[in-house]
Amino acid sequence: MPDYKYVVLHPLFCLFCLFFLLGILFVMTADTLYILIGQLAAILVIAIGFHELGHWLLGTLLNMKFKFLAFFCILLTKEEGKIRCELNNSLPLSFGVTKMYFDDSLSESNIRQRKIWYYAGGPLANFFLLTVASLVHFMLDWDKGSFSDVLPYFIVLNLVIMVATMVPIEGTDGWSIMEIIKRTEEQVKGDSQLESFYFRPVQQLTTHDISWLKAKMNEAAKSDDVFSITLLLLHHYLAAHRPEEGNEILQAGLDKIELAQEQTVLRQILIFYKTLVAFYMNDTLSNDGYQELQKITFWYGEAFYTIAQAIIQEPNNKSGRMVAELEKGLSKTGELMDPNQQGILRMVLPSIGKGG
Repeated sequence: MPDYKYVVLHPLFCLFCLFFLLGILFVMTADTLYILIGQLAAILVIAIGFHELGHWLLGTLLNMKFKFLAFFCILLTKEEGKIRCELNNSLPLSFGVTKMYFDDSLSESNIRQRKIWYYAGGPLANFFLLTVASLVHFMLDWDKGSFSDVLPYFIVLNLVIMVATMVPIEGTDGWSIMEIIKRTEEQVKGDSQLESFYFRPVQQLTTHDISWLKAKMNEAAKSDDVFSITLLLLHHYLAAHRPEEGNEILQAGLDKIELAQEQTVLRQILIFYKTLVAFYMNDTLSNDGYQELQKITFWYGEAFYTIAQAIIQEPNNKSGRMVAELEKGLSKTGELMDPNQQGILRMVLPSIGKGG
């Protein structure tokens, strides 16, 4: 697939198209409605940014570790103790995502309560902003000038984001809070410890940690947990040069997700990795693997799609083009925001097509 299709999905390009269209419509009709829509879009970006900063602030106060924060075209990540500001190329992340975790949940106290406050941090930030904006609006004279129109919209949009993110629908802050409330302190500690292991270098995992993760996988009821543990253990075994055991973990994870009969996207991603690991181990692509790679469309992201197409188009690497395309796909793995998936691909891809 040509790169331009990913450019079309870039947050900056989408915003440019929106404002370009609004500008054309305003010139054609002289209707100030289109200016209003542009103002609302800009205010919405600001409100989402403050929402994510609310999560970051509460997380920091609660002694959580920072992984990344994204909204619109801004991506903040932490690597080797340093905060990096990058351009966000992912449209889904542009709607706002913050990832923080406890370093060692099993030794921490009040994890359940602290995680509730962390998820409430975003809505609380919007509540704070709309309260301050409301006080400014009613206590001062903002009846003149264009700002008198913007401030009420700022109040309303912050209220909308606060309410929308607190509604207990899957994927919202409210849903995360309700899920935590339903679980015991020990269960929440276990979930948080999995996050801690997931973002920890796999070289630091002990034999006891591996046993804990396998037990957690056996009892896991959520496909998301099975998916995370499978990738973490796969990364561990590949780093330890034990790909056979990693392949067994992949199959166990697939069996458990298939048994749950849900999360077909997670299942397909695990099959994608199983295909790559099999290619890495055997230096050949099976017919089943070829068919599975064809199911990876551009909606899975530029990294996955580029890698899949590189192998499909030239699995024998006769001209050497496959290696170049795999390197291109590998360079795009930053969009995954996942240290274990990135680690797996860095270990597997360089050997594919080069004789194992």
